[in-house]
Amino acid sequence: PSKNLFYHYPFSHFLIFSSALLALLALLALFFLSKNKGL
Repeated sequence: PSKNLFYHYPFSHFLIFSSALLALLALLALFFLSKNKGL
C-alpha cells in the first residue's frame, strides 16, 4: 500500500502544479489582451 501511495502522491502534486501554472498563464494572457485592447 505504501508503494502505491508513493507513486500516486507525486502525480497529484504534478497535477496541482500544472493546473496552477495553466491558471497563471490564462490570467497573464487575459491581462495582456485587455491591455492590448486598451480597456
